This record gives sequence, C-alpha cells and structure tokens, in this order.
Amino acid sequence: MTAPDLHFLRLFPLGGVVLFPDMQLPLHVFEPRYQQLTKECLEEDEPFGVLLLRSGAEVADVEAQPYVIGTTAHIRQSESLGGGRMSLLAVGGKRFKVHTFLHDRPYLSAEVEFLEDEPPEDVSDDLIKDLQQTVTAYIQSSSQVQKDWAGGELTLPNQPTELSYLVAQAFQGDNRTQQRFLEAATTTSRLELELEQVKQAQAQLLRRADRQGPGRGFSAN
Repeated sequence: MTAPDLHFLRLFPLGGVVLFPDMQLPLHVFEPRYQQLTKECLEEDEPFGVLLLRSGAEVADVEAQPYVIGTTAHIRQSESLGGGRMSLLAVGGKRFKVHTFLHDRPYLSAEVEFLEDEPPEDVSDDLIKDLQQTVTAYIQSSSQVQKDWAGGELTLPNQPTELSYLVAQAFQGDNRTQQRFLEAATTTSRLELELEQVKQAQAQLLRRADRQGPGRGFSAN
C-alpha cells in the first residue's frame, strides 16, 4: 500500500463550527497564538485547517481534543482591528485527515493527508434526485425554513459533491451530524446519510407541526 502524501497544516480548532468545502467562515482573531497563525498564513499565502473540537474549549485550552478530519480554510479577506486583533473571511477548501498532531508552535499544527471525493459519474443519478426531492419537500412544508434557505429561493445543484456539501451546511447547530457528513468516505455515502437525516427531520416536522409550528433548519434530534 502506498504511503499517503503528507502536508504541513496550521490548525484552528473551533468549538461550534464544522467547515465544509466552499462554505464561508467569518472569524474574529484575538488570541495571540491565532494572531501568529493568521499572520503566517497571510505572509505565506497558505490555508489553515479547521477542526471541530471533540472536547475542551477553543480559547486558551491546550488540552482541547479535536476530531481528526476537517477542512482547509483559505483567507479571502482580512481587516486589522487594532491590538493585533483581526477580522477574517475564509472559504472552505479541501477535506483533510490528520496523521500526526504537532506541538512545536504556539498553536496546534499537523501533518495531514488531503482527501478526495469520488468522481461525479460514479454517483447514482437516482440517489441525487431522491435527495433533491426530499429536501425540496421538506423545505416547502416549512415556510420558515424556506425563508432561511438562500433568501427564500431554493436552488439545489445537480453536481453530487456540491449538493452533498450544500445540504450538510443546512444542519446548523447539529455539530455531530455535520461531522459525520464531513467524515463520509465518499460522496455517495454522504448523500445517503443526508437522505436518511432529512427524512427524519421531515417526520419530526410533521409530528410537531400542530404543537409548535414550523421549525428552523434541519435537525436530527
């Protein structure tokens, strides 16, 4: 078996965010170690990696334990706020898997392997259509969700990988479910997981409709 091609990556663990490819990520950087990380990324024109924290806090917690699969974040805009603090807008790039965490810098870093999704032609058209139809039915049954989705305009891509990440982002607030989507080995397995979760969310919406009215966003709970 061929050894994976490993790359150095600075890491920015976050307690409440699962970053997906092409997803925008606004950040307020104020802790000194992440100020240094940001400065180095800007100088080297390199991304940093975002990992969801499994335990611990993202600020001043050297014992925090992140998951090992995350997404690179590429800085698109940066603004100094004074005192070393910065406002950033980053965009998700590639998924990666940590092979070795490194502790030789003020911030966490790692040797990582970049992960690739399967070619679009290997994904079943029936699975794509099934997920599109199920998501559409769910959104149409909830006026509040419809308002929250792209300003009320529903456009679901036909490209399977793009579709899988767009649907994954809609499960905001359910970090563990989103992490499962991110860790899915293939686009097919991610779409299948999402189809199952959306069907569960739709059933939950119908059960609570008479009691609480329409819900906000997808939820697996």
